[in-house]
Amino acid sequence: MLKNTENKYNSYGYSNTEKMVPARIRGSGPSFKMHHPVVIFTFYLFAIGICMFTMSPYFIASAYAAAGLFSVLLTGRRAIRYNLTVTAWTVVLMTTINALFTHNGSTPLFYAGRNAVTREAIIFGLAASFVLVTVIIWFTTFNIIITTEKVLFLFGRVSPVLGLTLSMALRFFPLLRKRFEQIRAGQKCLGRDARTKGISARLHLYGKELSILLSWSLEASLETSDSMSARGYGLSGRTNYHLFRFAGRDAILLILICLLGLMTIVGLIAAPETVSFYPVYRPAKPVGPLLAALLSYTALLLIPSVSVIASSARERTPFRAQ
Repeated sequence: MLKNTENKYNSYGYSNTEKMVPARIRGSGPSFKMHHPVVIFTFYLFAIGICMFTMSPYFIASAYAAAGLFSVLLTGRRAIRYNLTVTAWTVVLMTTINALFTHNGSTPLFYAGRNAVTREAIIFGLAASFVLVTVIIWFTTFNIIITTEKVLFLFGRVSPVLGLTLSMALRFFPLLRKRFEQIRAGQKCLGRDARTKGISARLHLYGKELSILLSWSLEASLETSDSMSARGYGLSGRTNYHLFRFAGRDAILLILICLLGLMTIVGLIAAPETVSFYPVYRPAKPVGPLLAALLSYTALLLIPSVSVIASSARERTPFRAQ
């Protein structure tokens, strides 16, 4: 009469039916997204901040590879197509614009009219475009990891208005897309499929759907504002309920992130030069302080991916995107 219970409990002794309970409450080994919001926000602050102000090709390549790996671990194979699409469009657009409108550099490759297209301008456009793509990919993972509750926890007490604004901004575009899909499905149920109509009728239907979407969003924003006001949001002395507890593993990880981030910044400051684009492209060799900064920055960027993979290994389950 007894059923096989071999797979009923995971390696931490909790029932598989308890997966919906937050890992921080269950006490199981968390992946990176289950760490304390302060730890996660500090990581993104160092990762994105250093990437935005460093044009060294070695740092850009390291940040791009780490961001791509983490996005794939989070969302699966569809992240590969998204990353490659964003990379292709951004690189082509920014490199072309910079090469046509910036004529600095001492190595002309060809002439567009009377203007020289230089090798240095093309290389600078490539570097700037990959920095932008890397920041975009990091922010896509940030939008997945940092939920509305975490944003309110981070900024709600310091600046309630800023916390509410950031939380609404982070969920704005995904919410708009979800609502638009619901509106499109409702129009199809009424027999108004845009694919079966002409151009003018299709534009008219798109305009109607856009009008419905805007009206719905404005009404929802008013309801949200009234609801927050009724609950006393922003009043002094108001308490907030949250599930986040700063554990010992969070302290260890926070110290590691801060240590690696500060080592990277100190190494970049101590390095005499990281890269020079004009008048001649001359990247500095990764030696001395620059090499130490590159190694510490790479180790910093790999923390989320290693945490996700290690969490899957601890659970003794085949890895799959979260």
